[in-house]
Amino acid sequence: MPIVSVIIPVYNDADVLGRAIESVLAQTLEDFEMIVVDDASSDEPESVLSKYTDYRIRYLVHEQNLGGSAARNTGIKAASGDYIAFLDADDEWFPNKLAKQIQVLADQSNEFVGICCDFEHNRGYLIAEAVDQFLTKSDRGGEERHLGERILARQIALGGASSILLTRDAAMSIDGFDESFQRHQDWEFMIRLSKFGRICYLNEELFRKHETDPPDPETVERSKKVFFEKFKTDIDKAEENGYPVRARHRLELAKCFISDGQFYEGTKRLNVKDINSIQAFFELGYSTLRGLRRYRRGNTV
Repeated sequence: MPIVSVIIPVYNDADVLGRAIESVLAQTLEDFEMIVVDDASSDEPESVLSKYTDYRIRYLVHEQNLGGSAARNTGIKAASGDYIAFLDADDEWFPNKLAKQIQVLADQSNEFVGICCDFEHNRGYLIAEAVDQFLTKSDRGGEERHLGERILARQIALGGASSILLTRDAAMSIDGFDESFQRHQDWEFMIRLSKFGRICYLNEELFRKHETDPPDPETVERSKKVFFEKFKTDIDKAEENGYPVRARHRLELAKCFISDGQFYEGTKRLNVKDINSIQAFFELGYSTLRGLRRYRRGNTV
């Protein structure tokens, strides 16, 4: 049996799927299976898969589009490895990603069930929140107690599901991803995982995120409402402990509308007090530049 099952959900990403697959095949740890789950794509990702004859690759297909969470859950159910790792089709791992994460996680006590890592973003402006080894040392227990709250307040740069590696038992025990979430699936998943067991963080860039089109702001707003409803008690407690959860999410929602060129709708959802750091200032500025480019393209005859 493979030591790790790599799950790649794909939906209309055939143009970049090969890059993701190649990054898995280039791993220094070779004891893996790769499960590509096609969530009813219309751009024929099977034509990309047909170029590979590696016996470690498996291809599963949904008859109808069910969403990224459902695709990952299909992969989890089919997985046979001791560990499970996720890779979004538009991301790519660096060659030592699996080997390093498995080694660090294996060196921890049995209380640890997962690990995430830092990432390289091809967007030069990004200022990631520093989270130096906040779970790998026993004397950092105070930070561990607040892991869920830091996730709720988006103070940890996860970089999506491509960062996460966990034991298969843990993935099954928390029932995988919540399929009601259209966005924030990785954050929702990590919050529940942090309640199930301990998670360690490897402060090293082990994969690359590629810039994609900004998400539909209306979809993001609906997803945040679901997020707030599910974790209301946790959010209230986090804010009592000084974590600005709702402020951070208001800022993110405003950025989505502004990046989409909907400046008025964005500013309506923003409180001036939410711009409380240099990072927030630069993020909002970058979103404004994206929105202006989008607005100009839409008004070009």
